[in-house]
Amino acid sequence: MSTLDANELELIRTSVRHLLEGGPNGFSVGLAELGWADLYAADPSAAVGVLAEEVGRAAAAVPLLSTVLAQALGHPGAAIVLPPLARGDGSGVPGVRAGDDVAISGLVELGLGQPATYLVATDGGVVAVDAAGLLTHPSASGDPTLGLTAVSGLLPHGPVVADATQWATAVTVGRRALAAALTGLAERMLHDATEYVLVRQQFGRPIGSFQTVKHRLADVHVAITAARAGTTTAWADGTELSAMAALCLAAKALRVASTHCHQVHGGIAFTTEHGFHTLIRRGQSWLGLLGHPDDLTRVIGERLVASRWVPRTPQLTRGAHHG
Repeated sequence: MSTLDANELELIRTSVRHLLEGGPNGFSVGLAELGWADLYAADPSAAVGVLAEEVGRAAAAVPLLSTVLAQALGHPGAAIVLPPLARGDGSGVPGVRAGDDVAISGLVELGLGQPATYLVATDGGVVAVDAAGLLTHPSASGDPTLGLTAVSGLLPHGPVVADATQWATAVTVGRRALAAALTGLAERMLHDATEYVLVRQQFGRPIGSFQTVKHRLADVHVAITAARAGTTTAWADGTELSAMAALCLAAKALRVASTHCHQVHGGIAFTTEHGFHTLIRRGQSWLGLLGHPDDLTRVIGERLVASRWVPRTPQLTRGAHHG
C-alpha cells in the first residue's frame, strides 16, 4: 500500500505521462530528473506501480524492466540484459558462466542508449560485461515496434555486482512492474473501446447501449480491478509467489480485454489503419518476459499442493480505479 496520498500520486502520474510523450530516447534521463530513484527509495510500490501502469497505458516502447531491475539490484541507471523470450517459469538467466567467460543470449530494450557495460544475470550471480563485445540480432518478438534487440556473445565477465538471491528478488519486483504494465495496457483497451461504442451507431442508437456490449466491457472492468488488486496484494505480501499470481491475474485481464474490446470494435479492429492490433501485439510480447503466465500458473499450483497452504486472496479496496 502506498504511503502517498491521492494528490501526490496523481502529480507523479501526470509527470510520467508527459515524460512518455517524448519517446524512448530521453526516458532514462528524464526519469532521473523527475527524481524517480528517490521515490523508489521512499515508496517502491508507488514508484514502480505508477511508472509501469502509465507505460502500459501508453503502450510505450521504453526500457521499463531494465530500469526497474537495475534499481532493485541497487545499480540505478545500469543497462540490463533480459532473459530471452521463451516459455517457462522465468527461472532462466541470459548468461551462463564458463570459467572466466560468460555465454550470453538475451534481450535489451529500446532506449538504453549506448552503455559501456551491461549487467547480465548468470547461474553464479549478476556480472558486468563489455557492451561492445555483444552481437545484435533481430528479436523474436512479434511486435517490432517494441524495439527489443536480441544480443549474444561469449565474453570475459567483469566483477560480480549481485548474487543469485538478489537477482531473484529483483525479478520479483520486475514481475510486479510487468503486472502493472499489462493492467495499464488492458485499461487502455477498455478506454478506447468505451470511446468507440459511445459514438458508433446501429439502428439509430450508440452500440454502447446494447446489453451484450455492456456485459463485455463490464467483464473487462472486473478483470482489470482483480489484476490491480493482485498487484497491490503482491506489494503488501512481498513474496515471490504473490508476484507470480499478480502477473497471472494481469495476463488474464489483458486476454479478456483483447478479446472483448476487439469484439465490440467489430471489423474495423482487424484493419492495419485502426491500430487496435498494435495493442494486442504489445501485450503478447510483454507476456513472454520474466516467465510466461501459463507456466507460472502451473508453478503456483505445484507449490501450493506441495506446501498444503493457501495464500490470502487479493484485497479489493475502494477507489481502486486509476485514471
